Amino acid sequence: MPTSAVLMRRLSLFCIIVILLIQTPLAQSAITNEKTIITIDVLENGSALWSEERFYPLPSQSAISEWNFSMKDPENNSRGKGLNESINMSVLSAINYSGRPMSILNYNISYDLEDTPPKANGVIRLSFEWVNFSRINGSDIIIGDAFSDTVVPSLDKVLIIRIPQGFEAVNASPGIDRSDDKENMLVWDGTIYRSFKKGEPSFVLSRKKIPEEPRETFPIEIAIILILVVGSILFLFMRGYLLKIKDDLMKYVVSEKGISDAASKPGYLDAKGEAEIKPDEEEDVQSGSGSDLPPITEDILGDEDMIERYLKKSGGQAYQSDIVNEHGLSKSKISIVLSKMKDEGRIIKIRKGKENVIRLTKKE
Repeated sequence: MPTSAVLMRRLSLFCIIVILLIQTPLAQSAITNEKTIITIDVLENGSALWSEERFYPLPSQSAISEWNFSMKDPENNSRGKGLNESINMSVLSAINYSGRPMSILNYNISYDLEDTPPKANGVIRLSFEWVNFSRINGSDIIIGDAFSDTVVPSLDKVLIIRIPQGFEAVNASPGIDRSDDKENMLVWDGTIYRSFKKGEPSFVLSRKKIPEEPRETFPIEIAIILILVVGSILFLFMRGYLLKIKDDLMKYVVSEKGISDAASKPGYLDAKGEAEIKPDEEEDVQSGSGSDLPPITEDILGDEDMIERYLKKSGGQAYQSDIVNEHGLSKSKISIVLSKMKDEGRIIKIRKGKENVIRLTKKE
């Protein structure tokens, strides 16, 4: 009968064999897992640049040799032919599903070997331009109806969509696993969403709204200064303009009433624009030296009688200003009539303060 030590050795050997049998299939399955990365660059015109990388594990030296041999004759590479047919079928299916015309341009396929011990991978890279990949609606780019085949995103099958600069994705269905704003990338790697329906992923690319930069407000102090300066300039301009109009109007009034040029010089006009004779020039008018005086008419003679009657009524004398106010004649007209009456000896003028007192002379 075996001893306990022999039994322990047999049990240990059995466990080792079981562990090896379990690990060998797992290791082989890990080695044979393929990986696919699809990258789609969406263009603003509705087309897209499609690039796809497929990694095939090469677990042995014989597999590597076989891959190298197939690379020498790419046209007969079964995997490459299968990819080409798969792409054509996907585009035809998308045309039927979307109802829009589509086509493929600049199709290119290449083969490579990544041999970095302890693992090696055969790589197939293909690229093409998918014309009319997305639908344009105004400024929006609508994506989804080109995905007519069911996609199963996972860590071994990653979908990357690069969106144009200045756009953002909205209304995504079923959602986005992760995004990279710096690279403008939307990524589905199966971390959240593990299966898509027909026409998914679908989303809309809309232009980002650029926030308006705050406008610099005009300093209120400068605005007030400008208003004051402009207001002052306008005031001076209007004042000068109004004074000019007043001067022109006075000249017109003087010319219409026939006042002499001497009487219409600056400083000789009263508030009504009428000519007024200063006291120091009064004698020249009385003596008849003013050659510009109007001729004596019946109106003037009638005014003399009227003034004389008023003086008699006032007790024989009155202020010259009262005579002006009583008869409603201009100061210049009264002055002319009084000068004539003085020359005729009918009245005398007496200076009293700033006014003249007119007194009737006694008749013998």
